[in-house]
Amino acid sequence: MKPAAARYAVYAQACLYIGLIFCIVIRPKGLTINGGISYYGIYLETIIPYVFALLGASFFCIKAAGQCVESDLKPMKYSLTIVGILVIGVMVTPDSISVFMDDAHQAFGIALFVLQLLLSSWLIMQLRRAALTVVFTTVELAGGIASFIWLYPSHGYLLESQVVFQAGFGALLIYASNRLTVTSG
Repeated sequence: MKPAAARYAVYAQACLYIGLIFCIVIRPKGLTINGGISYYGIYLETIIPYVFALLGASFFCIKAAGQCVESDLKPMKYSLTIVGILVIGVMVTPDSISVFMDDAHQAFGIALFVLQLLLSSWLIMQLRRAALTVVFTTVELAGGIASFIWLYPSHGYLLESQVVFQAGFGALLIYASNRLTVTSG
């Protein structure tokens, strides 16, 4: 893996969280309304930071995928590319427009979470169960379970649980990109 992969993983996380911070500052109600990250994609005043967050994360995730040049890293390359595409799918299917869009939005989101967990499991194996890979994936899994619990109630912590999930995945991706760069070389 080329050394730029870790840098692109950091950029993806930076875009996601910088955009999200702007969204929360502009519309803090999103923290309590239980609409998740996507809550910010339906309001005019938050659409620019929302698109920055998701499109930036998607772009740099796909750029990181392009750095996976070794044949043994093809699962990571393809997974990161698909993750980037699924993030765009989540972004372009506002769940409040129609039942069809809500179903498509949820399908993209579920596919995204599942693929991220599968990639995380693969990374655990690639890095021989290094302690931090297990810790980051456990954080991710806990966020995923919490997101599932908070998916439908009108009040809850969907946004916060999604952030925990993405933080676990992002930390794992950065860690693994640095480690695989060193070992692949």
